[in-house]
Amino acid sequence: MEQRAHKELQHKFEETHGWFVGRKQQAEERAEKLKSLQNELNTKAEQAASLEEKLKASEEEREKYKNYFANRKKQHEASQAQLTEAQQTLKEKDTIISQLSEQLTTLQQSNERVGRLESKLESLFGEQRSYIQQTTNALGQHVTRSARQQRDEHALTHYLQHGQRPVSTQLPPGYAVALLEHYDATQHDVVVVLGSANTTELLAQGLLNTRSHAPRLKSSQQESAENEVTLSHADLPQAIVSIEHQNAASEALKQRLHNKGTARAVNTVYAPWVECQANGQATLFYAVEPTLKRLNQWLSENARVLVIIGEDLPQAGHSREIALALLLQQLPTQRLDIVLEGNQYPQETSLKESWDKLLETRQRPGQWLTLPNAYSLRVEG
Repeated sequence: MEQRAHKELQHKFEETHGWFVGRKQQAEERAEKLKSLQNELNTKAEQAASLEEKLKASEEEREKYKNYFANRKKQHEASQAQLTEAQQTLKEKDTIISQLSEQLTTLQQSNERVGRLESKLESLFGEQRSYIQQTTNALGQHVTRSARQQRDEHALTHYLQHGQRPVSTQLPPGYAVALLEHYDATQHDVVVVLGSANTTELLAQGLLNTRSHAPRLKSSQQESAENEVTLSHADLPQAIVSIEHQNAASEALKQRLHNKGTARAVNTVYAPWVECQANGQATLFYAVEPTLKRLNQWLSENARVLVIIGEDLPQAGHSREIALALLLQQLPTQRLDIVLEGNQYPQETSLKESWDKLLETRQRPGQWLTLPNAYSLRVEG
């Protein structure tokens, strides 16, 4: 009996143990499932948060586009209003153009009538101009003949009184007078003229009119200040040294000076244009270095030299800017008066600035003088 009861108890215990083992297994499975569901819930929550952020960003984007389209709508309405206004203005202008076209047609018809009248007046004016021209020509010829007669009478009187023909020059009168006054006031030891035959003839005549003897210059190679040398025509310097870049022009100048009796005051030199360097660029200038070197041998250190450069070079498209550097190189101790005839050439617009800079570099005092229609610079020794 007891054994039976023990077996039943044992059986119930095993059933109870099996039930507890099954319940434990179910509980573990449910815990695992709950953990899985919790993880899934967390994932869903994160997805929900992400979707919420995206939804918020979409709302902001939608609001932005809403404002953009609202502004575009306003702009469209404003453009539509402007278009309507422009169409109205265009319509008004079309009306004005139509009115002006009618007026133009009327004016053209009037102009045709005026044109016929102008044609008749032009014919009359043409006849009158022809008459005036004929009268003017006749008067001009009479005035020209009178002027030539007065000039010839003046030349004849001058020749009879002084035994010399008066100088005729193409130089501007104001410049010629100022140059003569400057020359007379300064009494230069020697004058160098480059490319200006008119100036040579003017100064030669002026020199002989004011000096009764040929000029004599002191030689820098002699010790005594009182010992003077009278120069022959074959030596340098004469009172005036005239340089031409064409041999034919030089010979023609010699002949004119001889005919006027002024040849003894001038030494004419043929020096063609050669290439020189100025501000790093090749330019043309007179091949005058040998002449200046010979001139420097005759002059005293403080001699005053007048250098006049004509307008041949700039008229041919070349600047005379290199002249100052060349003169300072070959006549380093002499006092220089430099005159450039004509001061309106575009290739020489920076000449004064360049020369001022050169004098500052060489530490040579310089002063710009006032001669009409010319650059004029004085450089002290």
